[in-house]
Amino acid sequence: MKRVRINKGKTGLVFRNGDYVKVLSAGKHWVRYTDKVGICNMSQPLSLSMELNILLQDEELAKMLTIVEVSDKDLVLRFENGVFTGVLSTGRKACLLERPHQLYL
Repeated sequence: MKRVRINKGKTGLVFRNGDYVKVLSAGKHWVRYTDKVGICNMSQPLSLSMELNILLQDEELAKMLTIVEVSDKDLVLRFENGVFTGVLSTGRKACLLERPHQLYL
């Protein structure tokens, strides 16, 4: 077993043998030594190396995510506390939104 610390404003995704297992909130957690933990910044869109539908099967993680679908002809501007923070391009995006964000099409 190994101990993992997730800082405030971040979330951990636990993977075992390449398969998603669970989500970790801020705090200290014990995971298997062979588990991989990906740390995600809650102020940035998730960059995923796996199918989003697999992650959405976890109800706890699904509650934390905001899913945005951007069509080919659209562009989404992302603002945090009234300040421009980025652009979401074409595709289906998952965002962990801890703080108030605004998305404009």
